[in-house]
Amino acid sequence: MRESGDPGSRATAAGRFFRFGPFGFCAVQRDLWHLDQPLAITPRLCDLLELFLEHPRCLLGKQWLLDQLWPGIYVTDNSLSQAVSALRRVLGCDGQRFIRTEARRGFRFICAVHVVQSGSTSFTPEALAQARAVTAPLTSYTVALESIDSSSPRPLNVIVPAASCLPR
Repeated sequence: MRESGDPGSRATAAGRFFRFGPFGFCAVQRDLWHLDQPLAITPRLCDLLELFLEHPRCLLGKQWLLDQLWPGIYVTDNSLSQAVSALRRVLGCDGQRFIRTEARRGFRFICAVHVVQSGSTSFTPEALAQARAVTAPLTSYTVALESIDSSSPRPLNVIVPAASCLPR
């Protein structure tokens, strides 16, 4: 497993719908769903969840997470621990099964994440429903799909985490 140092721009999540377990997360609209029911989530927890979903199964160091969530502001590790605990509460009893604490190192999102990426910057409710339907577990790393949004000029891609982040 690798520790994430500079995973890239946060803008890479634009136009993505993430599916993990019984949950779905739209990075554009910042909506979290459980079994097609919306869940209340704060903006800070949206940011934390998005970081985990962008880097599934990768160790995200405490300092890196602090820098991403509170850029330029001094906060303690306790603030991060509280945010992770709050995110686990939002995810319900499944929270512990999704986020693993790596003692003195950071946190790891341990659930498989399936991503649907669209060329558009917003999803209609119908497109979200279709995105949820097509994100079943995959066996290949990148698969091009026909567009679920007929107005989108580009096809959708389903992206599975890189092999370097998968458990061996």
